[in-house]
Amino acid sequence: MRGATALGVFASDALRALDILAAHPAVDPDRIGVTGLSLGGLLTLLTAALDDRVAAAVVEGYYGSLHGRFMRARNCPCQNAGVLGLALDLSDIAALAAPRPLLFVAGENDPEMPIAETRAAFERSRAIWQLLGAAGAHDLVEHEGRHEFRAEPAIAWFDRWLRLDEAS
Repeated sequence: MRGATALGVFASDALRALDILAAHPAVDPDRIGVTGLSLGGLLTLLTAALDDRVAAAVVEGYYGSLHGRFMRARNCPCQNAGVLGLALDLSDIAALAAPRPLLFVAGENDPEMPIAETRAAFERSRAIWQLLGAAGAHDLVEHEGRHEFRAEPAIAWFDRWLRLDEAS
């Protein structure tokens, strides 16, 4: 009613959570990673796009097309991106995170986010990382499952991009 969307409020909360996390003495603010599944994946994507304190991100079960998704299926209104969703799609939002490491994890049998949409969005955003000479920092991992979180690719991604060398 005040011109805000639930998604905007969630994103604002995520950015404030980063403030708290980055200020904690046990946290290296240069090695913050974020991940989430479904709406959490969308929030991961938005957080990585909006805040460069995110050093690496893993979006699970949410990459494709806002346009196609909302035109085709009923979804929680909490995913409504307002006017942002009219002008931009998820691949445009992902481009804001470039060239930082961004991994997408998708189930080949995910009824919530069809794999064909995920692959198409990935191809659109891949060009940005290639242009910036960071193609290895942008990847898609597919699994045979459905709409589910897979820890192994996320752990490997964070290990690759956030772990300090033993010699450091």
